Amino acid sequence: MSVKVVYYGYLSDLAGTRENVVSVRDGASVRVRELIAERVIKLGESSLIILVNDTPSTLEALVKAGDTVKVLPHVGGG
Repeated sequence: MSVKVVYYGYLSDLAGTRENVVSVRDGASVRVRELIAERVIKLGESSLIILVNDTPSTLEALVKAGDTVKVLPHVGGG
């Protein structure tokens, strides 16, 4: 089974892909931080918006096979 990770905006450029599918053993859980560590974690948590199955989440959230993680850049301005 697998977890799908989708990167939005300039994060897809940093990650080198728009989507990434990560294999996860059946019954296992993995932290979002581990899924994206190699690609965009260097930005820091405050500059990322994390959704797990379209629900706001954090880098410490546990995900399992079949879940979808969306990683969006934090947007600010006035």
